[in-house]
Amino acid sequence: DLGAGFPLGDFPNPSPSLSGLELTYSKGPTTIGGAFLKVGKGLDFVGSAQLSTKAFNLSALGGYDANGINPSFFLYAIYKKALGGPSFFYVTGLAGGLGINRKLTIPEEDEIDQFPLIKVAVDDSANPGKDELLSSLSNYIPSSPGSFWAAIGVRFTSFKLLESFVLLTLSLGEKFAINMLGVSTLKIGDFIYARLLLKASFLPEQGFLGIDGRLASNSYVFQKSCKLSGGFA
Repeated sequence: DLGAGFPLGDFPNPSPSLSGLELTYSKGPTTIGGAFLKVGKGLDFVGSAQLSTKAFNLSALGGYDANGINPSFFLYAIYKKALGGPSFFYVTGLAGGLGINRKLTIPEEDEIDQFPLIKVAVDDSANPGKDELLSSLSNYIPSSPGSFWAAIGVRFTSFKLLESFVLLTLSLGEKFAINMLGVSTLKIGDFIYARLLLKASFLPEQGFLGIDGRLASNSYVFQKSCKLSGGFA
């Protein structure tokens, strides 16, 4: 969507426009890429960047909205590399981010693994430059004057069987809230695949403290048509 507008009364002065752009360079184990997508009027963009080598993977998501009196901004980065630790908590990555004049919308329990901040940290095949991922950022992290959030996460394995990622978020502004989101995946050959989605929330204004967990819809045993389901609260 590259274009230019020519006002009838001011023809010599075109107004260029560009809805999005993605560039990627790849050679051997090294990949460098970036993308941005225009999601609103004026200066309202979300974007991503990625640097992947044989030794580590670093990716980031961000957004900037200069419309209105209070510009908004957010940045979220994920660093994937084996960092070590005991066998039950072997750290393989870290994540962190913050938002200024941005609201963080916490997903429902069954949508946790599709939450952008979780998805890019858990799914190694997820490309942060994909349009659908960038578009979803505006739904989960919309501009909201006076709202702020911060997040920190850790990715780890347990006994080389469980792969997990836990994200702790703090939201300030309209409401004060602390949320912890988690995804744990167990895969044994082609016979067992189970993904547990966890959500813990503390909402002091509502006097609410709760923990909820459930199996993702794609969990199965023996074959994909043999689904696993269940949860707790």
